Amino acid sequence: MGNTWSEPWTPLTVWLCDLGIEVIHSRPFHPQTAGKKERLHRTLDLEVLHTRPSWDTLTEVQEAFDAWNPTYNHHRPHESLGETTVPADRYHPSTTTMPATITPATYPDHWAIRTVSDSSRISFQGHPYRIGKPFRNRQVAIAPTTNPDTYQVYYRHHQIKTLNLSTISPNARPPTPRS
Repeated sequence: MGNTWSEPWTPLTVWLCDLGIEVIHSRPFHPQTAGKKERLHRTLDLEVLHTRPSWDTLTEVQEAFDAWNPTYNHHRPHESLGETTVPADRYHPSTTTMPATITPATYPDHWAIRTVSDSSRISFQGHPYRIGKPFRNRQVAIAPTTNPDTYQVYYRHHQIKTLNLSTISPNARPPTPRS
């Protein structure tokens, strides 16, 4: 996923991941990275919201949006698409269908598998780690890295967390087995 800020996962993004849909977010406070959406909002504001001094109900606003939608998508040429091209000319329905069931995640055999608890946690090497509410009751995998104190936590093919065992207090570490 294209998220870079803390806590990017929501129940929706996890579900989309389960469906194999890649979710990409723009950087927070950088609307220029979502120019198409910003342009749509500007047009919506000018062509619908500001056509009246005020709206009495949300239903009225929704009805105005619904009436405007065919014009925007089928009749109004978009400058970025060309002088006579409308969005409907570029739209092609996806050939992918909604799956009847979600395929369980699979991970390499040498990775440690954990089920995230109702309290959003897993246990690894005797220590609890918070994974996040959206992953509750789902399986995640813990993969080793080249650093023996660092592990990556994955949900499907997405890295969702890094576990750094060197930051755990030595007093909190589980006892080392003696030979």
